[in-house]
Amino acid sequence: MSSRLDSLLELLTKEPDDAFLLYGIALEHMSIQNYQTAEDYFLKLFNVDPNYAAGYMQYALLKEKTGDIETARNIYKKGIETAKQSGDIHAANEMGEFLNELG
Repeated sequence: MSSRLDSLLELLTKEPDDAFLLYGIALEHMSIQNYQTAEDYFLKLFNVDPNYAAGYMQYALLKEKTGDIETARNIYKKGIETAKQSGDIHAANEMGEFLNELG
């Protein structure tokens, strides 16, 4: 494991419901292609903060990388809806572009 991942995991023991830490750990696992563990952390993230728009985009990208395109589409749609509800138009537009690229 990377030292950054180790540090994030250590911090998570002190703050187990910290959405930013869960997101960071998921991204670290994605970067080392540990996709199942990354997915587990994204799901934990959404349990803690279902409005974490950036999480939806990265989770959808993970599903794209693993070939689960239909699930990626659904995650983008949920992320777009979530981002719009929270007023994050930039994130909604960015996910919309990714969704359009999937066809």
